[in-house]
Amino acid sequence: MSTTRHGLRTAGALASAVPLLLAAGGCGLEAAIIGASVSAAQTGVTLVEKRKIHAFELAMFDDVEVAARVAGERMSLRLLNEKSEDERVWLYYRFRDTGKVTIEIHRLSDTVTWLEIAVGSTEQRGMASLFLRQVIDELEESDSYLDDWDGVSPNGRPGGGGID
Repeated sequence: MSTTRHGLRTAGALASAVPLLLAAGGCGLEAAIIGASVSAAQTGVTLVEKRKIHAFELAMFDDVEVAARVAGERMSLRLLNEKSEDERVWLYYRFRDTGKVTIEIHRLSDTVTWLEIAVGSTEQRGMASLFLRQVIDELEESDSYLDDWDGVSPNGRPGGGGID
């Protein structure tokens, strides 16, 4: 991706996040940090609050779910439970004896997926950040980001190749 294209996408993502933050005033996001790009590969917007990270990704729901499961495995987290309903999935992980990470994955549209990564305490925020970093790496490795709107992937889906 060209630097100009990435810069325009980053600026557009930031511009779209500002109204969300203004509307969220007083609901716990007042100390939010906005990052339009946790990495060069990420195509979404990330909001960070005390014990949660909210990430909006330009990737299909199923691909993000698979990436989150693989991230948990690669980080040697113990899957305690999982729940799904309609267009949401929750994954509950444990690390050490008391650490916990809860992942909520929600389909916002056919091509936009929202993740919420929550930890048990503010001291464990690094684990939430590391988990998101790993999810992003998994999405990048599988070519699941839908940022190539001009093409169609080999599996017939718009954008990137996806996780089959």
